[in-house]
Amino acid sequence: MRKMAVAILHDDDLAADAVQDTLVTLWQRRWRLGLIKERQGYCMRTLQHRCIDIIRDQKRVCNADNE
Repeated sequence: MRKMAVAILHDDDLAADAVQDTLVTLWQRRWRLGLIKERQGYCMRTLQHRCIDIIRDQKRVCNADNE
């Protein structure tokens, strides 16, 4: 998971945060994992979505600083 997060975010610290946030989310939704056939894909997709959220948040902060 960490390799994928680093590949998306290009930052080790942000990648570690993304993985941690993803693990928390997966733990909160652990009852769903029993219903999902492709668990690894679900976990990686959840991580990808978290990374995209982080990128969006960074853009919002940059845009707010420029105004």
